[in-house]
Amino acid sequence: MYVRFTKLTFKPENYDAMISYRDNSIIPKLNEMQIPGLIRVRMFRSSEGEVITLAGYDTKESYEAAAEMTGEMMMGLAEWLIAPPEQWVGELEDLYETEK
Repeated sequence: MYVRFTKLTFKPENYDAMISYRDNSIIPKLNEMQIPGLIRVRMFRSSEGEVITLAGYDTKESYEAAAEMTGEMMMGLAEWLIAPPEQWVGELEDLYETEK
């Protein structure tokens, strides 16, 4: 799996507007586009003014093919950001899961 982590920094009072944009714009577009190779997208709030997203793809090639499309969707969040997004990408090297 190939993953991208993105840290978004914003004013805390803009959190609800960002989540509304995510729910009403980004998620419907992801559902509509059915991006090949995209396995999952997760978001967590790491502090009052930061969220981190995780996007998982089946391969690096799928990530690279989707980068322009997903980048355009993320640009809609720019109005609420107080710093440029920070990104880290690479192969998922290790994974631990408990047995169920």
